[in-house]
Amino acid sequence: MSNVENKQSTVEKKTPQENFSQVETGTTAALNKLEAEQATTETIRKTDQLKNEIDKNKYEDLPLQTYNEVVKGTELEQRILKVMSHPDFENYPEMKGKSPEQRAEYLFRKINVAISRFYARKFGITIESPVPEYLYKVIVPATEWFLMDILRGGQENNIQFLGELGKMNIESFSALFNGVRNFSQKFSGVYSQVKKLMMVSDFLSLPQQRGILDKLKNPYDFYQKLMKNPVWDKENLDIRTLNISEFSLQDLQHSSEELQNGQAQLAQGLEMIRSSIGGIQMVDSNPNTVKKLLGIVDSSDKFFEKTEVVNKKLFDAMDKFGSIERTLQSFGLDIFETLNNSKLVKGVLNFVFGLLGFSGGLDGVQRGWRRREIEKNLNPSKREFISDVMKNYSEKKEKSDFSQQIVNQFKVKIKEQDMSKLNLDMETLKGSLLEKLNSADQLNVAVLDTMQSKSFFVERVKNSEGKEQLQIKSDFFSSQELKQKFIDEYFQIVLPKILGNDSFIRKIKSSDDLAFALTSGIAINVDTVVLGMKADALLPSEFFETKVVPDENKQEALEKKDNETGLVEHKELKGYDGKLMRLDEVKGLAKIDLPSFQKKVEDISKDLEINPNWLMTVMFKESGLDSTASNKSGAAGLIQFMPKTLQSMKITRKELLAMSPLMQLDYVKKFYEKNKGYNSLKDLYLEAFFPAARKYSNNPDYVFESPSEGLSAEKIAKANPGIAPKGATRITMKDFDNYVAKIVDKNVPEGFQSQFV
Repeated sequence: MSNVENKQSTVEKKTPQENFSQVETGTTAALNKLEAEQATTETIRKTDQLKNEIDKNKYEDLPLQTYNEVVKGTELEQRILKVMSHPDFENYPEMKGKSPEQRAEYLFRKINVAISRFYARKFGITIESPVPEYLYKVIVPATEWFLMDILRGGQENNIQFLGELGKMNIESFSALFNGVRNFSQKFSGVYSQVKKLMMVSDFLSLPQQRGILDKLKNPYDFYQKLMKNPVWDKENLDIRTLNISEFSLQDLQHSSEELQNGQAQLAQGLEMIRSSIGGIQMVDSNPNTVKKLLGIVDSSDKFFEKTEVVNKKLFDAMDKFGSIERTLQSFGLDIFETLNNSKLVKGVLNFVFGLLGFSGGLDGVQRGWRRREIEKNLNPSKREFISDVMKNYSEKKEKSDFSQQIVNQFKVKIKEQDMSKLNLDMETLKGSLLEKLNSADQLNVAVLDTMQSKSFFVERVKNSEGKEQLQIKSDFFSSQELKQKFIDEYFQIVLPKILGNDSFIRKIKSSDDLAFALTSGIAINVDTVVLGMKADALLPSEFFETKVVPDENKQEALEKKDNETGLVEHKELKGYDGKLMRLDEVKGLAKIDLPSFQKKVEDISKDLEINPNWLMTVMFKESGLDSTASNKSGAAGLIQFMPKTLQSMKITRKELLAMSPLMQLDYVKKFYEKNKGYNSLKDLYLEAFFPAARKYSNNPDYVFESPSEGLSAEKIAKANPGIAPKGATRITMKDFDNYVAKIVDKNVPEGFQSQFV
């Protein structure tokens, strides 16, 4: 047995609690050492305090949606006012001499500000940026309702819960880690709910979701369909696989009728929340409750200031060690082994990262660190330079295909599916760079110093202190010839380097992203740019408007004409012509989500190497394309998943039926991908109807039965009268062949039937 195997066996023998204790000890020691080495100066501390105060004031005047529209006039408000009448509040400066109503409003404002700032930090909303409407009109109210729902857990539990929050130590990463650990153990039920909220915030702040947030208007629809969705209950959920369009939010619909329905639903939803919050228990005039409420209010202002300090210390250490993993490993903590062997620790650690404003666990910390590195190298002139070059290039680039030319010129190997990403009009991009590059503050002088002809571009001079420094030569910007020489040499050195980075080529979406990387590389440096784009810390969409243009050459490579039928045959999709049958019949799917549903069906079909219309036919026959369909035998969903199947996929029937059609497709894929080799509609349908029969597909006399599972031939025939011949007590493979033929004849539109031969 190898050392690795020995080590793994040792780990597996430990209990989760033993693993947790070991990790806690290692984490605390590692982070204490880290924080001891990274001191914050008094100047930086005062600057952080000032920034914190400015940021806080920005959110002070936002409307109190929940307090004004939901809480006022309810039984809960009366309980709160009784609590706020307690004399202990006179000892709190901000509430001294105030009425209970004023104190209640002050408390809700503090909560409102804290939640707003929490999301703002995760969404990258800076001090200078205006507060977007979607934040204070939708996300913050919905979050407050979610928290109210948690607080309905019981009177005594609420007091203890508030008390634990109020006294949590946030002075350091290790203290925060231990605080969350204790919180998760003492209040496991509440913690599991708050963890869902953290996952929602992580999901919303992922770069791919940001562009759609501005469309959100209806907080109740958002609360019901997204925040309370059972998808957040799934173990080991990878939020990066989700898309906000899958939640079927009414704000993302196009028709005015649907949007009007959303407004009516909002009014009804607010009334439902008003009637339900009466279940939140408050202890009338109880000093302990008062003190714990005060603790929450008092600590909310300090939270952001202190966690910013923790963030800086963590990032400073990462500057030294190069990554979050190596930072923790340098102090004796193997983070990958830790996370792989303890779900509990992984959950706590990700929760702490979420509190600090990072989304997606370790990846989120790495993304935040990369973003800080990029921000250090960017100034307004560089931002403007990158934006101007990309805008100019987008307007002037030729529509010809340059990808093969790039491959030949730089002698690189690129996968066929990535060829379109190399469709770079180099001459136009070079021309744009030449036109816009006019001052030293637009570029990184160190980039010039890496060129073979650097002696033409830069020189080393001594500053006033006698230290040598790099300087751009005085005639560089006035000479078109010198600038052209630099740009040509830059492309010769940098472009092959980028094209040789397979993971980067897989990451980018188009040739415009490649042009953006080259342009940004001059202003920052190409290594930082590539790492930043791979981590989603540097987004082209933040600098120029990206447009998805159909790539005719790529389409031509994927398609070929069939002279006899005139159909376009998509590679690997067995005769599919790009038209998905019955798409408009999918129940519970908004019009705006139709393209997403089609793309997902096509992507699944590509993986399975089938025609997408075969899959649509199976779903139509099994459920009528209704993701909420179910029957008495327990079958449910688009392909009528059986209870045993759902159990094997670790999902309940209730969770499945609560999903949108888009989300449920993930489970359709999961079901089919375990066995591949589907050469026809019959193969695909057999997998859903009776998987064990697939290996007997060519035997017309095969009888469908499974005595070991209590499924006699007669029982199966009786349960499936549409397949069994009239009066038959069994179903043979020949009967199933006839059934599939009838499906194609009766249920497949004539224009699609040639795809089922």
